[in-house]
Amino acid sequence: MKNFSFKQYFHLSRLLGLTAKNETILLGLIVSATFFESIGLAMFLPIAEFIQSNGDVAGLQENSKFWAGLVAFFDFLHVSITLPVLILSSFFFILVRQFFSYHRQLYFQRVFHRMTQQTRCKLSEAYLNADATYHDKERTGGVVNSMTTELTLAIQAITSPIMMLSYVLIILF
Repeated sequence: MKNFSFKQYFHLSRLLGLTAKNETILLGLIVSATFFESIGLAMFLPIAEFIQSNGDVAGLQENSKFWAGLVAFFDFLHVSITLPVLILSSFFFILVRQFFSYHRQLYFQRVFHRMTQQTRCKLSEAYLNADATYHDKERTGGVVNSMTTELTLAIQAITSPIMMLSYVLIILF
């Protein structure tokens, strides 16, 4: 199998209509969702520590730099640290993560369908403008298959590196 380079990937992705702006927005939404998910999940540790210490925030603050930062953050917001506040904070960050995940999926589907529509229009125009010898030798079913199934698979292949990068970011966070 021939090596596939980033240059070839970018050339094919631009040919199919995936722009740098689309990639940047998708990655931004992915990073935002991952960031807020990690904060929301990380809040479970302070909740457990708060319960184990029977609500002794001063003792937790003395023993941990993390708790000192958490107390400073909540003091900045003028909110005292209680169990309901910690639980609601965790819920809030997970809710914000869902907002970004929803908009990422919505944007991804919009980009995917736009790419499919534009490429099908280009292929249809090229097919209609082809000379008679092409039409004589090409099977109609092959053209239809290329414009439906094969095109969808090609666009999925072009967008899959972005999705793989999102999974890598989730693992890293």
